[in-house]
Amino acid sequence: MSPAPSLEHQRIEGELFVLLREAVTLRGIGRVFHEVNVAHPAKPTQDFRIPDLCVILENNRDAQLHENYILGAPDLVVEIHSPGDETYAKLDWYAQIGVKEILVIQRDSKVVEQYVPGSRGLLRRSTEEGQVSLVTVPLDMERVDEGAGVQIRVRCRQSGATWSI
Repeated sequence: MSPAPSLEHQRIEGELFVLLREAVTLRGIGRVFHEVNVAHPAKPTQDFRIPDLCVILENNRDAQLHENYILGAPDLVVEIHSPGDETYAKLDWYAQIGVKEILVIQRDSKVVEQYVPGSRGLLRRSTEEGQVSLVTVPLDMERVDEGAGVQIRVRCRQSGATWSI
């Protein structure tokens, strides 16, 4: 059995789940899932990955919800990268099945990396400072160094509400 992620990993994941739920589920534009099996459409029982979080929007026709897994591509996948984990090994697989946007959040530095599929593979759209404007959901994110230390500031483009993770 694998050990659970670090407390900081779980904190970031939990807080981001709540924010995504507010931006997506409570607005009726989709659903947010936590550590769910995402299966390759051609090999659902043999080839799957488990992202930290994923979002499926209401108009997504590429993902089918099953009792224990999602078959096909979520709109957004979020991975919280901890040293030594397999985050980056998953990115090309997510692009291959058609995920529209991938966020990688560095657990320790709080840098947010945004990847979208391009004609030559994945393209990184975030700045070196970790500023991103999500394509799939109405959120902007940036790494900020405030009095409480390094955090991720999240702003909802629809409501203007802001949070710090």
